[in-house]
Formats: sequence, C-alpha cells, structure tokens
Amino acid sequence: RFIKAELVPAINKKFRTNTANNSIIGHSFGGLFVFYCLFKNESVFRHYYALSPSLWINKYGIYQFNKLAEESSTAAHTLYFSVGGLEVINFIKPGADKMKSFFDRKCYKNLQYQYQVHEGESHNSQVEKSLERIFSE
Repeated sequence: RFIKAELVPAINKKFRTNTANNSIIGHSFGGLFVFYCLFKNESVFRHYYALSPSLWINKYGIYQFNKLAEESSTAAHTLYFSVGGLEVINFIKPGADKMKSFFDRKCYKNLQYQYQVHEGESHNSQVEKSLERIFSE
C-alpha cells in the first residue's frame, strides 16, 4: 500500500517521470520483491526487471502471491528476469528456470516476458550484463 499510495506518487511529483511507464528493478532479494509486485497485480508498475531473483525463499512461496489472471483485461506488462549461468549452487538459476516454465504454462495474455541466462557469469557479475541489455532498449 505504501508503494502505491505514497512512494510512487511522491517520486512522480518530485521528478519528471512518464507515469504510464513506471518500472521496478531489483537484484537478489530485490528481484524477489519485483516478482511480489508483479504477482500482486495492482498496476503500480508497467515494467519489471528481476536480476538473479531469490525465488527459492520460503520453499518457492512467492507463487502464493500470484494474482495474475490468464484472461486479465489489465494493461500490458513486461518482465525481464535474468541469472548468471553459474548460479546453480545458490538455487538462483533453478528457481528462475522454474519460473520460466511457470510462465510458459500460464500464457498470460498481458505479460510479455524474457528470461536470459548469462553463461559463465555469477550472482554479481551478471548484473552488468543485464543492465547493459535493459538500458539498450
């Protein structure tokens, strides 16, 4: 509620923003929070960027917050999530692979997503690669 009612309006008031294109980006636990915001489906953000999201937390409990509907008539959203190819032991890549499979099965009509694996990169080294891709859009 704070983000929707106070934070985003304060940012939009203080800075020259394009309110139709509000975005959120997060890395690791911040990436998990990006998925939380997406799954809440409150149309606060249009673009979501999750870098090495910690989706495995609480035994993949993030899925319990999913309020996205396959037939939703809400505005279109975009999601980019990425991991380093070396992020296997820390459960990041397996969690992101699972999320990609989840989205592939659900076929949300108003969600365009891209999942990218940066081969040879780690939890922190992949961030630069992801940011280069995000800012080149």
